[in-house]
Amino acid sequence: MHLKLEKQTGGKYKIDFYPSASLIKESEQLEAIVNGVTEISNCGINSHQQQFTVSTVVSLPSTHFPDTKEGHAAALDAVKQMQAKFPVMMNEFKNYRLMTWNTLPANMIVFEEY
Repeated sequence: MHLKLEKQTGGKYKIDFYPSASLIKESEQLEAIVNGVTEISNCGINSHQQQFTVSTVVSLPSTHFPDTKEGHAAALDAVKQMQAKFPVMMNEFKNYRLMTWNTLPANMIVFEEY
């Protein structure tokens, strides 16, 4: 698909892919977002437990769902219900825009600078 984008834009846009954490170490991802080095990152909550002490429980409602499209959707819905019931979870993201949770495997989140 990325080659199609390049062709359709006459080479104006090009997409380069980099393996996970090859540009920014996982331990430095939040700092990179805050400092404008990157605008988006796939961050693991477990790698940033001091910043997200409450949200580390995100794995609890999603552990029993199957690794299927339906299971992922159900797990995400369970996490959203938990966030609605416990707003303190979202308070931890006041400096970020939470784009989504990756619930399977649990504990992965995606950030964009807020």
